[in-house]
Amino acid sequence: MTRLFKRMGNHALATMKWMLLCGALLIVLLGAFVLGWKSRTSEKEILKGDAVDRGPRVPTIIGTSNSESDKAETEGPERLLSTAIGTLRFGGRMGEAEAFQMVEDLEKADLPNAFATAIGLPPTPSRDRLIDFLLDRWARIDPPSAFAACADAFGSDRESFLARARMPLLYLGREDPASAFAAWRKHYAPLDEAYDDSTEFQLSGIFTNWARKDFETAFQEYLNLGGENAKYALRGLFDHGNLDQRVRVLTLLEESGEVDALAEGRKTLVKRLARSGDHEQAIAWLDQQNLDAQIRAPLEEGIAEGWFPQAPGEAAAWLLSRSDDSNRGKRLAEITRDWADWEANAAGAWLGRMVEEYGPQSDKAIGRFAESIATKDPSTALEWLATITNDAERQKAAQLIGRRLSMTMMDGVDLLLTDSPLGEEDRAIVLEASQPFHR
Repeated sequence: MTRLFKRMGNHALATMKWMLLCGALLIVLLGAFVLGWKSRTSEKEILKGDAVDRGPRVPTIIGTSNSESDKAETEGPERLLSTAIGTLRFGGRMGEAEAFQMVEDLEKADLPNAFATAIGLPPTPSRDRLIDFLLDRWARIDPPSAFAACADAFGSDRESFLARARMPLLYLGREDPASAFAAWRKHYAPLDEAYDDSTEFQLSGIFTNWARKDFETAFQEYLNLGGENAKYALRGLFDHGNLDQRVRVLTLLEESGEVDALAEGRKTLVKRLARSGDHEQAIAWLDQQNLDAQIRAPLEEGIAEGWFPQAPGEAAAWLLSRSDDSNRGKRLAEITRDWADWEANAAGAWLGRMVEEYGPQSDKAIGRFAESIATKDPSTALEWLATITNDAERQKAAQLIGRRLSMTMMDGVDLLLTDSPLGEEDRAIVLEASQPFHR
């Protein structure tokens, strides 16, 4: 009995030890859980608040802050521009998009100060890109001020001015074309027109918008221009409106006695119609005019030129149906040249049919085709060259093909000629023309 009680007491003691151990473990786990909960609660509170500095902070964009402390922190554009430049420099494509958005969020009143600050920063590619963003944004909401600021900042540097002023003047031309023309005359006209395409680009756009707002004034200012500038302005006038309005330009040109401009205007009219898919309207308009053959011929060619990219075979057939012995050879050559540049196989097949139909009148076209394919397939080019029946045309084409070969074949021209169907005299012309660049 004593042993029984002793064994029961030992078992109870062991059970109590296990219970105490489990209780201690439970207390530890419960404490850890409570501490973890408090920690997460504190972290949430910290994330909600502004007291803890969690790394570099992008400043609030000017004009968008709601708190006085944020406004004080971002007062002036310096911090914004500094952040934007850093984003441009190190952020790659995403950085450029972020910097662009920073500028897009600027208020109109902030732009002059931001632009002046950017101009005063040390010149770097990132700073220049930021100036582009600022001018683009400014030009869209206040083009007169943007252009004036651009002229003040870059007017003494022709290259920078031409690069920066395109967008401000473009938007100014849409809003106030008369002011845009005055600005062009002050800043662009004294520049060398051959410098780039800025004059053509700007003048055409200005006169297109001007014709919409005040056609009579725009046309009168066109008449006061001269040289290439007048051509650019006339193109702008023809970009305005429908067929009736474009015909109105022609009527005024005829009344003003501008013979050369009238010829240019007619060709521009029909080419624009054909290029836009209205070749039937262009043909109908031309057929209604009482024009002699000499005036009508370049207009027919203008229609075919505008129509050609859409349907080369149809455009070529129509133009040849309007041709005669005086201009057929020239037109065959022009069609072949344009076609061969982007679809040589189709052009060659078409030319083969034309040779069968028109014979020697195709000689000039064969020369153009052979020259076009000389660098891609010289053997075939020489085969075509040998079929030209007119000696003068064949020798002229032989020289042009030789020059083409000189640009691509360092040697082997003589071997190529040995296997060609050309006669000795023509081979000599090709070989001589291919040599100057290799001596």
